[in-house]
Amino acid sequence: MSNYGNGFEPEITAFGCVYCGYMAADTAGTLGWEYPANVKYVKLPCTGKVDIRYILAAFEQGADGVYVVARSLGNCHHVKGNARGRARVERAKRFSTKSASAANGWTCSL
Repeated sequence: MSNYGNGFEPEITAFGCVYCGYMAADTAGTLGWEYPANVKYVKLPCTGKVDIRYILAAFEQGADGVYVVARSLGNCHHVKGNARGRARVERAKRFSTKSASAANGWTCSL
């Protein structure tokens, strides 16, 4: 059931590292919490491994939004992986803004 009142249920692809986002999702599952079926989680060894190709491919495959889950800057298990991930998200954002595809809904809050 949609929370938007118009029947629209966005498809979300979430990328996250094994030390942060995945651990949170795994803990939630252990506690019996569920996340919506329209959220697809992609586990990465580090948020720094997020690639512009992965982000754009998610949109090409029908995602309405992409979410990147990382630790706060300066608190990365791999030292600077979250900073690399942030830079890659920003690069993807700039690329999509300049391309023919719409860049609606882009935010970066790593």
